Amino acid sequence: MKKPVFILVILALTTQVMFAQLKVVSNGNVGIQLGTNIPLSTLSIGSVGSSYTRATI
Repeated sequence: MKKPVFILVILALTTQVMFAQLKVVSNGNVGIQLGTNIPLSTLSIGSVGSSYTRATI
């Protein structure tokens, strides 16, 4: 009984440390895999993009 509880606690702590892969900013732009950067395009995947384009991959 102790082992499953221990594993559950470790998994809960681990998921709290992970960063989200999807970011939605206040102006509605969506970024995927950007880290802490703010997406400039409406949809940015892997890079911040440009404010002149709707989607950047």
